[in-house]
Amino acid sequence: MNVTSQVSSSTAIAWGGKLRNIINGVTDDSQTLMDYVTTEKPQWIQLDFAGPRKIQQAVIYNANDAAAKPTLVDYQLQVKKDGRWVTVADRKNNGAVVIKEKFDPVETGAIRLFITKQVAVDRFAVNEFEVY
Repeated sequence: MNVTSQVSSSTAIAWGGKLRNIINGVTDDSQTLMDYVTTEKPQWIQLDFAGPRKIQQAVIYNANDAAAKPTLVDYQLQVKKDGRWVTVADRKNNGAVVIKEKFDPVETGAIRLFITKQVAVDRFAVNEFEVY
């Protein structure tokens, strides 16, 4: 669902990446590797929709690190509800490269991937963030 009007994140993008690439439909890391360099936690990527949307699934194309491990380990998916963030999925010890999170349908104007642990101390990489 490419109905976002804005993509934002908690940290700067390394290696000249473009944040909007996170929703460009390319799921491998040939064009879309989003690498954030920071030691601050937590980190997040937020999608703001052009208007309220009913959503019930997020698909995250998680990149591998140099040791072929998915970079996202612990994370939450949160939606904006009545001006505050509400967790709709909470994952620990993720081992999947392609993450499919289904949750109860919710109408929202924004969703964010709230990252609390990644493989490397200073970075994580996500190739694509899709919402349905």
